[in-house]
Amino acid sequence: MNKKNDTKLKKIFSNNFLMSAMAVGCVILGIFLSFVWKDFTWFSRFGSILVGIGIILLSRTFIIGVDLHIPVVMQETGLNVYERAHHEKLDDTIPKFVIEEEKSRFAIGVLSPTISFLGTLIWGFGDLLNRLFNWC
Repeated sequence: MNKKNDTKLKKIFSNNFLMSAMAVGCVILGIFLSFVWKDFTWFSRFGSILVGIGIILLSRTFIIGVDLHIPVVMQETGLNVYERAHHEKLDDTIPKFVIEEEKSRFAIGVLSPTISFLGTLIWGFGDLLNRLFNWC
């Protein structure tokens, strides 16, 4: 794979909003196909894709090549230099590394577990909706 395509994939896979939108799209597409073909096995299969998206979100720091930082409390503010509050207290502009740290922590701590958990539920139990609609 060439470097240009590699950079595009990094931008896609590290974009929390886009990955979340892909997850929502998978759920909608799974429900749509299930109604079209009257079989919620399709919905269940899209749950596995959600789990994959959750794993990609969990890998965000590896994808962008920047690990999460340990807290560094600055003496002048008593706040972590990797948090927005420190820079706001000093009336500084928020550095890019702080924004990336926030995005990575949100992806790892909130999005990945939520999407993976929902994907696991859909993958494991989504086909049981067939009984609700008496299709199979």
